[in-house]
Amino acid sequence: SSFLTAHKDEILHLIRNEAERAKENNPLGRIVEISEFNNGIVVTTTNEKLAQRIGRTLKSTYQGHTTYQWSESKFLSVEWQRPD
Repeated sequence: SSFLTAHKDEILHLIRNEAERAKENNPLGRIVEISEFNNGIVVTTTNEKLAQRIGRTLKSTYQGHTTYQWSESKFLSVEWQRPD
């Protein structure tokens, strides 16, 4: 999206800062990988709490829409989207 293109560095900085802040509460909560995929960014974390926190922060900072999808194996998929 053009929003992502224009704000990519800011968004990545926000994601990394949120992970650093989360370490204070849970030292095991970390980002495993950040990659680009289908005109988006995929962030893989070690636990669902960090994924939720990143999703909430992206929405509160940039608005848009966030969805949370849990699987039976305690895996959480968080998707944040913002229209251009």
